Amino acid sequence: MAEAPVYDPVSTDENEEKPPSYFNIISQIKHAKSEAKSPAELGLQTIKILAGSFIFSIILVISSIIPIAMLIIGILSQEKCSIQPKIPLWLIVSGSCGVVSALMKFLGSMITCIKSRKESEYSEPKILSCFNGLLSFFLFIWFILGNYWVYSIYDKVQYDSLINPENYCDKLCYLFSFWIITASWILLGLVCFCSCAIVCVVVGISAKALST
Repeated sequence: MAEAPVYDPVSTDENEEKPPSYFNIISQIKHAKSEAKSPAELGLQTIKILAGSFIFSIILVISSIIPIAMLIIGILSQEKCSIQPKIPLWLIVSGSCGVVSALMKFLGSMITCIKSRKESEYSEPKILSCFNGLLSFFLFIWFILGNYWVYSIYDKVQYDSLINPENYCDKLCYLFSFWIITASWILLGLVCFCSCAIVCVVVGISAKALST
């Protein structure tokens, strides 16, 4: 009678080191916590993990679409805002600069990614960094001007050119500009609040963990 085949037992050692899970944000933060040597390092790693999350990617996509929409609406609304003709111009310039800024950041990321494969330490070209800095400064000033142009006519603007032609502005042009500016301030407040909350929680938890 033939003997039954003998199989090697499967290793079930619970102490065997398992690879970290990267399927969700929490597991990545836990892995970063186990490797962090200081609260500052853990905080930095947490911010990087959140920046690479799916939600953040969606925000980046939306932020790339908005400048294109501003450019299109601004072009279509030229000479359709007699109460403040600079609002369509504001949309066109903001949209154009937003598209250019996104392209420059993408180009800088691609150059950095390619060069970093050959060189261990490589940063974004200084020319691109300087250009992005100047463009961001200009966009900030232009944004403040847009606040004045849009909010100053809030109580006067009319969406029907037959009622009062002097106070007329295309409804889509004005409301789009108004909510872009308002949403920007709301988003800025939320980002500041969430950033402070995340930093406080991470630093508190990591300090407690490293002290034990």
